[in-house]
Amino acid sequence: MITPGVIIDLIIAYAVVIISALVSGYGITRIDIVLPLEFLAVFLLLEAVRRKVSGKEALKLYSPAFLWKNAFCRNAGLLTGSIFALTVVVGRHVEVYSEICFTEMGGADILLALLLIPLFSYLFMSLFSFIEEIGGREAVSSGLGRSHRFRLSMLAFLIILLAYLPYYLNNYPGNLGKDTFEEVKMCLGLIPWTNHHPFFYTGLIDLIIKLTSGPGSLTLSLGVFTYVQMCLYIVTLVYILNWMERHGFRKIWIAAAFVFFAFHPFMPMYAIYASKDTLFACATVLMCLAIYDERPIAMGVFGLLTMLLRNNGIFMVAALFIYLIFCKKAGRLKSIISVGTALIAFIIAGSVATNCFGVAKGSFAESMGVPLQQMGYCVVYSGDNIEEEDLAYLERLMPLERVKEVYTPGLSDPYKFDEAFDDELVNENKGEFLKVWFHMLTGNFADYVKAYLVHTSGYWHFGESNTVVIQSVCENDMGVDNINLLEDILKLNADSIIEGLMLGMRKAPLLNILSSMAMELWGIVILTVVTLRRKRRIGYLIPLLALWVTIMLATPAYCLFRYMYPCFILWPVTLGLIFDPSVRNGNDQSFT
Repeated sequence: MITPGVIIDLIIAYAVVIISALVSGYGITRIDIVLPLEFLAVFLLLEAVRRKVSGKEALKLYSPAFLWKNAFCRNAGLLTGSIFALTVVVGRHVEVYSEICFTEMGGADILLALLLIPLFSYLFMSLFSFIEEIGGREAVSSGLGRSHRFRLSMLAFLIILLAYLPYYLNNYPGNLGKDTFEEVKMCLGLIPWTNHHPFFYTGLIDLIIKLTSGPGSLTLSLGVFTYVQMCLYIVTLVYILNWMERHGFRKIWIAAAFVFFAFHPFMPMYAIYASKDTLFACATVLMCLAIYDERPIAMGVFGLLTMLLRNNGIFMVAALFIYLIFCKKAGRLKSIISVGTALIAFIIAGSVATNCFGVAKGSFAESMGVPLQQMGYCVVYSGDNIEEEDLAYLERLMPLERVKEVYTPGLSDPYKFDEAFDDELVNENKGEFLKVWFHMLTGNFADYVKAYLVHTSGYWHFGESNTVVIQSVCENDMGVDNINLLEDILKLNADSIIEGLMLGMRKAPLLNILSSMAMELWGIVILTVVTLRRKRRIGYLIPLLALWVTIMLATPAYCLFRYMYPCFILWPVTLGLIFDPSVRNGNDQSFT
């Protein structure tokens, strides 16, 4: 189990890392691989010394011989460690902001891989060995009654709300980006409704605007909307804390989760971010927890909301539906019916929105960001390898000289949203576009791979970082400006403080791993391995894994933190399920 001695070792190891970072002049946006390695090395050394002093076998838990004999640690460690090492080797060649966006690989990379694969395999084997040692203990009894739990939940809600209010008041009416104002224009009838931004989320904005309508009230309407969204967001966070308590998480995990939810600056900045991603993350998290609890109705309800709040939600719920059909679990019929009903309801809702309310479907070209980037990469870097008939199609799609001007590594928007890009050519003949893309694949395979690695690098390479969220109100023609109510009320402008906190969380050694989408994925992968080892069902992880897959297939940008935001919210649950052996199994209904 995790003893006070282990905690002391962790604190000392982290202190060593902080000192190293200060001495070395650690950068702001990079997630340096050296510091996590140093942290693990120092921790393992301290653990060995502490075990020796206490009379235990000093190095058994982490000795290569012991790890190699343990089949689970060996196999799981070799697989995950080798893959992680390869992402490090390949990722160092991605240069998103360079004219040469993927530098050539060579013999030095083979030598680096031969060095890193054994190193990371050993570290992952040691990690799984540590998890094995602390596992297998009985669940901790909660001891809280419903009334006591309700009072604590209300207190947690109020504290988190008070912690978020400075962000809300300083950034009033909220963090509003380009997408927000496109949705507002739909609500006001200035542009046609489309499902490029899910009609359900646009409808929620429209409802608030109608309820608060009046002369010059658009700023007020958006302020009310972000406040309501913030409250719904906090309710979700409080439910997670409540869920952790009911499932037997130790108090230290719950306290850490509360601090994370209340005081990590990303949390309030997303709470007031008027984008579908915030409520989508809430719905996804609640769906995953419902799956863990095996609650069919909640599964279906939050699955439907997940689909309504982001377009790739249908693939996440469909993946869950397929899993439920093939998993061997008595009584799963109710879950299959509930999730299947949600899928049908979503299809019907989309049909009604299109046929009865005139909501146009999203552009097919919009979802072709990855293929377009691959084709654009070939035009810019290897035009001589493209056959004449394919060049002719690409010229029709956008003049090739213009492609060379606007192509941006890791971002498809400058290409597909340029005035010279023929969106209709793709939408009206999808088959021709896919045929040309596939035909180019045979002669440009290496370039396709390079373009793909660059365009998706933020979701698999730990070293990529992203501006977390738009801060305040973007430039618009709707007459909506930031009103700093905090300055008006308390004569305090918190812009520099908020900016410092945001950058600080991206800079803090090891803590910045929380804001790496690649590391969020690795947290889910490790939890998947541990869950299978403990012979528990991984159904609650299926939507999160499917979320990552859909992003890898259709992302418009190489690194957008909001796309994986459900995994960020779930960090306390993910780490708790990995390292807290007292957590109850999901099919134990005595606590629900």
